Amino acid sequence: MKAGPRICIGKDVAYLQMKVTIALLLRFFHFKLVRNNPVAYKIMFVMSLKHGLNVRITPRRHANNGDDSHIEHNL
Repeated sequence: MKAGPRICIGKDVAYLQMKVTIALLLRFFHFKLVRNNPVAYKIMFVMSLKHGLNVRITPRRHANNGDDSHIEHNL
């Protein structure tokens, strides 16, 4: 997106959309790592997590009116 003679003309909009999406997710949800789940990296050109990143996502109180339900998701 950012290097070479053919730079993406929409990169700034894409970065802005990513920032807004992350800000909204952080505004309405808590993210916590799932216990007893290893966090290990795969050594590659781009580092990624070997087993994914297991997190517990719970809505913030003001976003769900007191409901304590949760969602577990592998990112």
